[in-house]
Amino acid sequence: MGQSIDKLLADVRAEGRDKLSEILSTPGPEPSEPGEPPHKQSGDLLESYTFDATYDGETIVVTMQSPLPYADALEYGTDRMAARPHRQPLADWLAQTLPDRLAEAVQLDLLETLEPQGPAAEPPPTAGGGGFFAGVRSFFGF
Repeated sequence: MGQSIDKLLADVRAEGRDKLSEILSTPGPEPSEPGEPPHKQSGDLLESYTFDATYDGETIVVTMQSPLPYADALEYGTDRMAARPHRQPLADWLAQTLPDRLAEAVQLDLLETLEPQGPAAEPPPTAGGGGFFAGVRSFFGF
């Protein structure tokens, strides 16, 4: 992986946490409305999440996990409580912003690999007046 993709992955990890913090920033104690992200009660929900971002050569995979049992209950709802999604808004934001950023990072890394590294290499000496290409020229008569 190149430096641009490595930087993008680090940025996604940091920005993911920042965006989730923004999503979960409305203070409680009153509960959020059904369908809205949960209001911040203690901050434990946000602090419980771990983020990772990896790149497999084609796709960036972002994972976020919380060991708190109520994280899934809030996201998807239960028999007794409507969903208060907080991961889906983050996933929507990532789906909107990542494709262009990934394309740019891949392009920058590709350009970096094509740039000459150090002084230009001298072509290898040819034996017998031009080597392979001289033989090709004489075979085709030019």
